[in-house]
Amino acid sequence: MPSTMSLVRLELARELTDRAEVESHAYDLHLPLSDAGRIDVSDWRRDPARCQVTRIRPGEAATRARILFVNGGTWALDFLNHNSHDGEVGFRLSSDKFLEGEYVSIREDDGRMHLFRITLVRAL
Repeated sequence: MPSTMSLVRLELARELTDRAEVESHAYDLHLPLSDAGRIDVSDWRRDPARCQVTRIRPGEAATRARILFVNGGTWALDFLNHNSHDGEVGFRLSSDKFLEGEYVSIREDDGRMHLFRITLVRAL
């Protein structure tokens, strides 16, 4: 079954008490998702350039980057544009389901793992 290119919104969860600040710390991912909500690696490999991420943080301009599949199973957010994963890395994104209400973890450029709630999944 073919995958569907989707917009996935991740919002910071459980770390901050100010709801407005939580909503303003987010990621918008453009990913090919299977019907089960998992990232379709073969579809990503056909056209990785269309898989993009926008990082939204309080007090910062929104930043766009590529989504890379590295080290045989790790998904990285390449904000430095040098094909590495020194910055932000998803934890178990290969096995996570991208469904509204689920949670995913991302190790951000501060070196800490942060929990994000999936608040939107929409076909593009």
